Amino acid sequence: MRLPTPKRMMPLAIAAAVTLVLTGCGGQGRNGTVEAGSDGKMHISVGYYPTILTSYLTEVAQEQGIFEANGLEVDLVPIQAGPQQTSALLGGSLDIADLPAPTMVPLMKSGDGQIVALTGGAHVNYSMVIHPGMAQGMDVGNPDAALAIKGKTVAVTVPGGTIDYFAQIAAREAGLDTKDYSTVGAGSVPAILAGFKEGRFDAAVLFPEVAHLAGEEGKDYTVLTSASATSSSTDLYKGMLQSVTGARADWVKSNPDAVTAFCTSIGEAHDWVQDPQNAQELGKSLGGWFEQPEKRGMEIFETTTFGPVLTQEIWEQQAAMAGTDTMPAYGDFVSAQCLSALSE
Repeated sequence: MRLPTPKRMMPLAIAAAVTLVLTGCGGQGRNGTVEAGSDGKMHISVGYYPTILTSYLTEVAQEQGIFEANGLEVDLVPIQAGPQQTSALLGGSLDIADLPAPTMVPLMKSGDGQIVALTGGAHVNYSMVIHPGMAQGMDVGNPDAALAIKGKTVAVTVPGGTIDYFAQIAAREAGLDTKDYSTVGAGSVPAILAGFKEGRFDAAVLFPEVAHLAGEEGKDYTVLTSASATSSSTDLYKGMLQSVTGARADWVKSNPDAVTAFCTSIGEAHDWVQDPQNAQELGKSLGGWFEQPEKRGMEIFETTTFGPVLTQEIWEQQAAMAGTDTMPAYGDFVSAQCLSALSE
């Protein structure tokens, strides 16, 4: 039986909501204690990436009424890039954000606005695409194919983000250096797609779930290489997450009930998507999330795995994505309370 669906931000309110979030204005004491409303629900705001799988468990928890069943009223705030989510979180206009390692780890290490990791999302499944004519003669699908970007422009969301870091790794595996190609920060996935389709970018790093928006594969774009293209890439990315959910340490300390409810909800959302009895409804949900036919949504979903429980092994594997030798101390920066909620 489907649980009642809590309210989410209406489309017409999205632009205003994102503006509020990014400026850090209009906060409502979100670094303090979350008080239950007249309906007994704890009201929190959570950032997410629209149509991207790493945020899908958050969407399921909202869509299936799981948050509500666990005592939460959640406003989902769509934001396109990791640094923007981090800024909103530190500014206090998001309670929980979906954070990629390259923007999260430096803040943990510096102690500036200390962030605690809560749950993991989807494992990395990026692809590098290029206009077909530029890939001629390349062994498409293998690391050497990235040689096609030499002297070209490669679009990413923001320099220094997770997508940019994947481009660097793909180039390095092909024997290239960052000086061999030009990185362009488009600002968002829609902007990457628009610039690529208009020919302003030679290549781009995309998620498989949005690649179809670039046109028809083989005609409008060619996949040069992906996170799972070779044994070396597979080894590198097998434990790597596109992002994790995180919150300010002071907020986590002040709101143990909200933290437990959120983490419990993500765990239950993961159980829901894994349950074969939900396959039909899952297909409909994925079709809506990806804005594609249900069959294609399921195909993308089946190539992805989720890691909601941040084990120490998974945590340490994020170092390569963060561009650092070691991750911040597991016991200090991964919420033990969240781990407990997910294990119940």
